[in-house]
Amino acid sequence: MILSFVNNDIDYENWCKENEGYVFNYFGGNEKRADMNKVHKVDCPSLWRQDHEGKRTTTYEKVCSTELDELIEFVKAERGESWNYCKGKHCFLA
Repeated sequence: MILSFVNNDIDYENWCKENEGYVFNYFGGNEKRADMNKVHKVDCPSLWRQDHEGKRTTTYEKVCSTELDELIEFVKAERGESWNYCKGKHCFLA
């Protein structure tokens, strides 16, 4: 199941605590903004930076799923090829 969180940090954070899954930072923008539209594992440290406290779902919509294939299908339908995987050491290494 795909869930979207916008201006709703409490529900987003609760979902992340209760699920092992994936998060799409949905920045939007034009097709050249693949660098801002990223798929992360739910425990990726970049999703939990202190400076994002209280505004995790205001800068970027968070689209979440426990199933990676389902989330990628959504991402491709929305963004085409203008997105990427997080390459952090806790996410999807290159």
